[in-house]
Amino acid sequence: MKEIINWDSLRTRRGDRLEFEAFCFHFASRMFGDFGCIDYFYNTPGSEFYIELNKPLEYGGKMYQVGDVFGWQAKFWKGAKDESNSPLGADHKAELIERFKKTKSYRPKVKLWIVCTPGSFVQKEWDKLCADLKLIDAKCVFCYICYFCFFVFCFFFL
Repeated sequence: MKEIINWDSLRTRRGDRLEFEAFCFHFASRMFGDFGCIDYFYNTPGSEFYIELNKPLEYGGKMYQVGDVFGWQAKFWKGAKDESNSPLGADHKAELIERFKKTKSYRPKVKLWIVCTPGSFVQKEWDKLCADLKLIDAKCVFCYICYFCFFVFCFFFL
């Protein structure tokens, strides 16, 4: 399938990773900005940005309360052979586990942790990662947003 988003358009002198983080921040702001202030500072520990809810929110079939925290981790990982895939090998899993540990120490009330990538993960690898993350916090919900998949959905169904 031809790529709908030209990720090369995010390349600037600052680097594609930083531009992808900004892209994810703006997307999250549109989705959740009415439910709290999104903290997005340089070198934020653990996650790229956080929101502490100032009103209840139902998301993904779960109810979140005032004071609950959502964290976002943006990773500009693209597959070498298929850019609609974001690789989730052992090194990437270890990196995400370490980032989540830092997230928990910085924002212990995190209830939802969202990993954002340009492509989709292999389901089996994502399930393994979630099992490892659940060992750190069994009550936290983990999800990922694949922007390639999201825009394909919007393009065809909205």
